[in-house]
Amino acid sequence: MTKLRQLRRKSLRVVFAGIVLLVPMAILQAAQDSQPAAGTGSVQSLAGSTGKHESATPGLVKKQQAEYQRLRDEAWNKRELAPGLPAPEAMPTARDSNVGAVGISVRNVDLYLGHGIGYHVVRLEGALVPVAQGEPVNFDKPDSFRIHIFSGEVLIRPAHLDALFNNYLLVGAPRALSQVENTTTTNALKVSLGARLFKVLPPVGGMPTTLSGPIKVNKAKQLVYTPETVKSLGVPLKPLLSGVGLKLATITPFKRPGIVLQGNQLVMDAEKLFPPPQLKIEKISNAVLDERGLTLTFSSGVNINETRQPPTAAKSSIWLHSGDARFYNVVLVNSSLQLLPEGDAPLQFHLYDYRAQTASGTIRMRADGTLLVRVPNDFKRSIDDTPQQITNASPRDARQK
Repeated sequence: MTKLRQLRRKSLRVVFAGIVLLVPMAILQAAQDSQPAAGTGSVQSLAGSTGKHESATPGLVKKQQAEYQRLRDEAWNKRELAPGLPAPEAMPTARDSNVGAVGISVRNVDLYLGHGIGYHVVRLEGALVPVAQGEPVNFDKPDSFRIHIFSGEVLIRPAHLDALFNNYLLVGAPRALSQVENTTTTNALKVSLGARLFKVLPPVGGMPTTLSGPIKVNKAKQLVYTPETVKSLGVPLKPLLSGVGLKLATITPFKRPGIVLQGNQLVMDAEKLFPPPQLKIEKISNAVLDERGLTLTFSSGVNINETRQPPTAAKSSIWLHSGDARFYNVVLVNSSLQLLPEGDAPLQFHLYDYRAQTASGTIRMRADGTLLVRVPNDFKRSIDDTPQQITNASPRDARQK
C-alpha cells in the first residue's frame, strides 16, 4: 500500500513538472504567432476557428479614425484663405497655417475700445493683420495688429464722438478745447465745447463755444469738418476773426495724433483717430451726417462676394476665418470662430475687456473645429477697468488732467 502511494505521488510530480514546462512554451508560441509577418508591416492576431488573420484594431476605433481622416481632409487640414489676403508662400503646419492675416466679417456689432470709445459696425469685411509679420493676431495686444477694411459701413454715434474727444483726443495738458458735446442732424455736426484762447485764457475751463457745419472726405481719405457758424457766449466769431485776419487754429491751436485744426477746418485721419487697433482704409466712399450720427462707407477692389459664410446665420456676430489668432495663451490655427450675443440684443464687444467678457460666456465646438462663442453684453469687469495702457496711442484715463 505504501509503495502504491509513493508511485502515485511520483506520477503527480512528473505531470506537474510537465505543466510547468509546457505553459511558458505555449505562451511564447502564442506571442510569436501574434507578431507581424515579415514584410507585411501590419499587426495580426488569431482569428478563432476560421484560421484567418485580421487587424487587431477594434472596429469602433477604425470607424472613428476613418471619420477623423475625412474631417482632416475636408476641414481640419484645409487651409482657409479669406478674400483679399495674399497667398501663403509656405505649407501649413500643425502650429502655423502660414496665412499672414485673419479674415474678419462683422454684422451689427458695437465695438468698444474702453471708456465708451467705439463705433457701431453695420457691416464689415476685412482682415486683422499683425504688425510683426509671421506672428498670430494677439487679442491681448490690440496695438500689435491692424484692421484692414475691404468693405463696410460704420456708424459713429454722438455719444461715441463725445467719448472719443473727452476721454482720448483731448486728454493731456495744456489744451485749447475741453468738455466736448456733439449733436448730429442732416448734413451738420453741432459741437458745444469750452475754448481756451491760446491754451491759457481763461485759466480754468473754457469759454462756452458752439460750432456747426458739415463733414466731407478729401482725396487723402481724411474727414474734414468745416464749421459754417462759430459762436462764443452767443456772439458770432467768424466775421470778427475774418476781419482781423485770424483763423480758429491761431486762437485755439489743437493738434493730436490723427487730428489737427488747420485754419478754420478740423482735419481728422480716420486711420489714426481711434485707439488701437489702428485702421487701414483703402477708400472712404461716403460720409453722411444725420440724427443717428456720422456714417462712413468703405470700399476697395477686393471681391468680398467670395467670403465664406459663418456657420450660424445671425443678425449680430463677429466671424473670424483663416489665419492664426491668439486668445489668452491659446493660438487658434486656421481660425474658425464666431462670436455671438447671448441674448437677442446686438452684440457689444469690448476688445480691451475681452477676457472678462468671454469668461462670462459659453463656448461650443463643432465637429469641424469651429468655435461658437456666446458672450453677454453686461459682465463683471476686473477691479481696475481702465483700458490697458499699450502705447501713447492707447486710451488714456479720463481722470488725468
